[in-house]
Amino acid sequence: MKFIRTQSLGRLKDTLLAVLVLVSVVLSYALWSGQWQQPSELTYTDRAALPAARWPDEQQLTAPRWLWVQGGGRTVVLPPGSSLYLQWLQRLAGMEVTNLRLLAVTPPTAGPSVTVQFPLPLTPAQLAAWLPSLSAQAGLHGCQTVTLCPSPDNRRVQLLLAGSGGQVYAADTDWSLPTWKTEVSTALRGPTWVAWTPGQTDSWVPQQGVLMPVYTASWTGKALTPLVHSFFVSPQALTRLDENAYTVLWTDGSRVVWWDKRRDTLTFADPNTLAHPSGQADDVTTIVQFLRNHGGTPQQVCLTSVEQDARGYNWTLTPLADGFPVYSTDALYRVETQGGRVTQFRCPLSDLGSLQVTGSEQVLGSEALRAAVQAAFPGQSLRNLHVELGYAVVHSPSQSTPQLRPAYFIFNNGVLAGALDGHTGARLAGEMDA
Repeated sequence: MKFIRTQSLGRLKDTLLAVLVLVSVVLSYALWSGQWQQPSELTYTDRAALPAARWPDEQQLTAPRWLWVQGGGRTVVLPPGSSLYLQWLQRLAGMEVTNLRLLAVTPPTAGPSVTVQFPLPLTPAQLAAWLPSLSAQAGLHGCQTVTLCPSPDNRRVQLLLAGSGGQVYAADTDWSLPTWKTEVSTALRGPTWVAWTPGQTDSWVPQQGVLMPVYTASWTGKALTPLVHSFFVSPQALTRLDENAYTVLWTDGSRVVWWDKRRDTLTFADPNTLAHPSGQADDVTTIVQFLRNHGGTPQQVCLTSVEQDARGYNWTLTPLADGFPVYSTDALYRVETQGGRVTQFRCPLSDLGSLQVTGSEQVLGSEALRAAVQAAFPGQSLRNLHVELGYAVVHSPSQSTPQLRPAYFIFNNGVLAGALDGHTGARLAGEMDA
């Protein structure tokens, strides 16, 4: 999901050239007229320090996006933050793992299983934060999927790890098989979920629908000036320009920050990093450090997308409500990195704050949802679409604060194509591009 395309670089270069010409004209006029005390487009200001934010942290962004339990022909998905989700993560962190070994082929899993899927392939150190006993195991490469299932001889619980290079590892655990099966049976009492497309592991929908809360949301604003200054090495002398009635630009002749007043978002761009990459790796550590130095994020946030193209990596962070993503265009954090440096960044100036339950809605089950998607996107192959249940920000003329209402978000080739009301299946109006 790239938010500034390649053609934007041309616009950025033209803007920087125009700004430099304007600065030259203003300074020349000031020199010739001698009116140094008169106001100009140049803004001289003392730097307003922006303290490092508490969130996000690395474990927050590597937290599992999906955790599902399978058995008896059924699948139950445990949303992030739910009591069972947290319980299973605690059990993973507490178990002992021994006899880690690389397998020649992926073994078939017989009987029940529990699968944990992370948002990206984790390094051994990152994985050890979730399974500490793995830190003592040598030879493990980063993996994205962890599965617990009975061993082939049905005598113990084994751990399967899918590596980023296609390798599959197995290990023994100290989890009692009867105890483990009892905990699996408890989790399977929840509602059944089905994959939107057979074989998909990142697009689950409830088979019969589920009851979800409706929230009234509060938003916490960020101070504009300190945040703008945080992007510049020498913010004492910045040029401020009104590009139009809704967009303000700041630049030091090298970096640029835009403030979109209508969306209340800030966009940063540093074209210098494109020509002079640092050579470092693009990883979660880069994202965490950058975000904490530039305003931070809400405490409840997750990494929902990591994409690679010829210019680097594109990261999307999404706030959470009740463990489900809030896919609002103006609430997302988007970061582009190249060679371990941030080249472009967009963030909201208001973060999702406290939530108050105002009601509940039963969302559509899988069959009703398929009919609604087919009606909303005629001619589209349902197999080519990615569907995710979450929350939409809904503004109502009768309410002073927006609501968070359940919605199904439809993606096509990684791009958010639209959203459907989770209860009625009607297409939600408004700009939903991601």
